[in-house]
Amino acid sequence: MNPPNDSVSASRVSPASVGCIVLVVAFFLPWIKFLGVNVGGHQLHEIWNAGPYGWAIPALAVIAIATGLSGKDNTRLAQLAGGVPFVFLAVALYRFGEDLLKHLLVGGYLTLLAGFFLLSIAPRLKSTNGKSREIGDATP
Repeated sequence: MNPPNDSVSASRVSPASVGCIVLVVAFFLPWIKFLGVNVGGHQLHEIWNAGPYGWAIPALAVIAIATGLSGKDNTRLAQLAGGVPFVFLAVALYRFGEDLLKHLLVGGYLTLLAGFFLLSIAPRLKSTNGKSREIGDATP
């Protein structure tokens, strides 16, 4: 007997979706030690006055995951989600200096690693439809 078509199978989860899942999980892990307290990505927008932009990482990642699970190509959305941590890192380094890197914790490093994966490695792996894709390939 075949399983129902509306169930999510492992073959529908793309490498980009896996990277986005890691990005969402890492967002809630401790990113930095600030005044002796471990602060997660979900709390940084309060400290750095980032407003709603602090939630861009998980929002874009969740949209990319949902797009991938619906069977559509989510590589471009995943790349966008993967680039946001590097924008935040650039702004934070500009505002706080190089000392910031000394205080990064597991969540910060995992977020940057997932972002790197989404930007450079996930687009080169097989997509959900089984076709191999290259970074500059414009075909869906």
